[in-house]
Amino acid sequence: MSIQISVLLIDDSEFYRELYADELPRKKNLKVQKASSAREGLDLATQSPNEFARFVINDRMEGEQVGVWFANQLIERGIYMKGFILTAHPENITRPLPENVLGLLEKPKTPYQLYVEIHDDFVPELQPVLSAR
Repeated sequence: MSIQISVLLIDDSEFYRELYADELPRKKNLKVQKASSAREGLDLATQSPNEFARFVINDRMEGEQVGVWFANQLIERGIYMKGFILTAHPENITRPLPENVLGLLEKPKTPYQLYVEIHDDFVPELQPVLSAR
């Protein structure tokens, strides 16, 4: 049985956005929707609040740290979505991480490394669902 994991990928780097969006779905159970800014990602999440199981956001876009801001906005809007913040400098994130942030992922990540992080985190959440079947 295969469960589809829908991921909202937010990165202002066209290179990484396209690389991840092209490669991650090849792992068969990931569906990727991409956004080029935190605001665009927030708009997509708000329009379809139940669409995405995970988010992956590049922390630094357009010269600002937006990862924690994005995660907090989801919580404030009542959107239940967990995810990861990609960052080249995890030591620069000094604010506490919101409860929906599963972790900081140090950049760069290959598509396979990102897939493993998303998949390995998601599978334990499915265990109660799969056990009930």
